[in-house]
Amino acid sequence: MGEHRIGERPSDYQVLDIPDQDALALQAVVSRLELINGDLPDEDLEELEGEGPETGTGRIRFTKFESNRWKVEAHHLVGVIHAGDTTIEITPKIPLEHLMYLAEEAEVLPKSAREQASAVSASSLRNLVIHWFLEETERLISIGLVRDYEEQVVTGETWGGTLEVLYVADRFYQGALEPRVTTDRYTVDSALNRVLRAAVTRVASSSSLHSQRARRLLRSFAEIGLLRATDLRVKPSRSTRHYADAWRLANQVLMSVGRAAQSGQVEGWSFVFSTPDLVEQGIRSILSTELGVSTDRRTYGEGEARFNPDLVFGNVLAVGDVKYKVSDDAVWTNWRGDLYQSLAFATAARVKHSVIVRFSEVPLIVESIRAGENTVAQLVWPVGTIEAPLAPSVARDELRRAALTWWKNL
Repeated sequence: MGEHRIGERPSDYQVLDIPDQDALALQAVVSRLELINGDLPDEDLEELEGEGPETGTGRIRFTKFESNRWKVEAHHLVGVIHAGDTTIEITPKIPLEHLMYLAEEAEVLPKSAREQASAVSASSLRNLVIHWFLEETERLISIGLVRDYEEQVVTGETWGGTLEVLYVADRFYQGALEPRVTTDRYTVDSALNRVLRAAVTRVASSSSLHSQRARRLLRSFAEIGLLRATDLRVKPSRSTRHYADAWRLANQVLMSVGRAAQSGQVEGWSFVFSTPDLVEQGIRSILSTELGVSTDRRTYGEGEARFNPDLVFGNVLAVGDVKYKVSDDAVWTNWRGDLYQSLAFATAARVKHSVIVRFSEVPLIVESIRAGENTVAQLVWPVGTIEAPLAPSVARDELRRAALTWWKNL
């Protein structure tokens, strides 16, 4: 079994000993890998439930150097891909314990993630997330899946509901008496349950340790239909808040668990997370809590001149950008590109204060820099080193102190 580990940083990319047939199968896995970000196009729905068109992420690249020797690059992903006798684990730029802490703050993973973070690897995270998801889904089934009203159109010998007068009149003048009504049906086939079913189906058809468990669980979804394009936009409400953890994990399963792909006789699978989005959401949530203000993401400008700061503080009092970078460099001249971007965000939002949030190995204080009427600051989340690891809670305290000092001085 060829087991390899690479990281997200360019310095971590390696030329690996991978059989050519495995490399081709891995490429097939990557080409089918779905990273759902926002609304899911109609044409991708089949990929969640069964076979569908091949699509690629462009985030994992294979370059052949010679026979059975391949360079593998992973851009902004963490997790594992597997094909044949080859498994490649992709580790994050920051310690996985910190990444999972931010995932919990982003409400992507459940509260139990923090308790088990120190004992997992990027490879075992796949089975852990699937286990969490199936546990939460089984809990919901044990107390009963929620039913909801869903509008449907019924044509035939029924008069219950709102009569569609124009349709009935049109059919009458064609010589047929055919009633059609719009009515509400009280059913378990709701958007939330369809998302759960799609995720269970994805696990059942994967090469996971939990696939057999998922196949048994599918029997409980016999009355629930296939996923629809609008279902992923529906979030748990106050009356369905007990769905929250299962719904979040279902979305992660749909985003991360790649279906089996074949290249010749070699099968493969994948489980990956998109790290920058997760980190950004976690930082946004933490700063909002610590500063007591909203930290929304907004867009300024139109067309090609559009600016998307990750953080907009309060009623546009300041803007910020989250950089998924690890560096102990506190010299601003080495951050010039990010400085220019931060100034552009501030100009577009018409504010005088902007901030860059990033990562370092050691606790670091970077002095703010002034450019005309604008001031740009850096807030740093320290992650520690192998020799001196730092707990995520300690890193959060460091970020909180720096953020409060910056915020008070605006």
